[in-house]
Amino acid sequence: MFWNHLQRKSANWSGAASHLLIWLLTGALLGAIWWQALSEVEADRLRVIHVAEHDLVNLARANQEHAVRTFDSADQVLRLIQTQYTGHRGRVTLDALDAQGALDRHIIRDVSIIDGWGVPRQSTQGPVAQVDLSAQDYFKAHIGTGVDKLFISRPVRSDEFGEWAIKLSRRVIDRDGAFAGVVVVSLDPHYFTRFYRQIDLGPGGVVSLFGLDGGVRARAMGSAEDFTASLSGSPMFARLARGQQTATITFNSLIDGVERTFHFRKLPSYPMISAVGMTTRHILAPHLETRSRVLGEAAVGTALLLALAATA
Repeated sequence: MFWNHLQRKSANWSGAASHLLIWLLTGALLGAIWWQALSEVEADRLRVIHVAEHDLVNLARANQEHAVRTFDSADQVLRLIQTQYTGHRGRVTLDALDAQGALDRHIIRDVSIIDGWGVPRQSTQGPVAQVDLSAQDYFKAHIGTGVDKLFISRPVRSDEFGEWAIKLSRRVIDRDGAFAGVVVVSLDPHYFTRFYRQIDLGPGGVVSLFGLDGGVRARAMGSAEDFTASLSGSPMFARLARGQQTATITFNSLIDGVERTFHFRKLPSYPMISAVGMTTRHILAPHLETRSRVLGEAAVGTALLLALAATA
């Protein structure tokens, strides 16, 4: 009896120890499965974000180069007219320049000369109205400065034609060096947005060109265009204030509240910034599919291990 009791007790202990070992091994395997699954999910999340940020950097660089070439082209026209104005004592014929193909009509809506009083004297669009434009920013920017600098206005809308235009202007001087007015090139802002709409950034993706004054020059989100928004409160300006000329940053948009990751680049030689943004939802969409698959596989593995352990 005594030996039988000891044998039964030993068998019970052995069975309990076996069950304990099985569950310890099951726990260890489950820990390994979930550690691997969560590590894979996190690695995929970081990979997806890295790829998206790399794409944004390349797209922002392309947009920067596009904007620089556009402004360079317009500024060459301004400098040409400046030189001719001074060399020919103000006798410049804009129509002749247009006829010679000096103006890229895909970009430029109009070129005009405004005298020192703010009154238009010539325009490639035809006869000019004798109106006072001295209060316009693209004229006032050159009053009393004595410095030849390029001014790039926010888009303004023509009362006559209802068309938007970005005004680039430089001062002109007479042969004595006195201020004689400004020469103005009117750029078509749709030239930028047409280019931006060719870029696939997914739903809610945004491409913008804006000034250090915060004013949007051109902004496209899908087929929607905007020429009036202000981004002066954007976190991008905090980075610019710290001297960063380019950066990638994630924040909620001031315009629609949607979280996006942006890459921005300041244009060399121009007070403009090019920014490209994708929504966080669009960036993480492929990651969410991977996460669902990996966690699902881990859950199935967990269920199988628990079933095996329970029947052991």
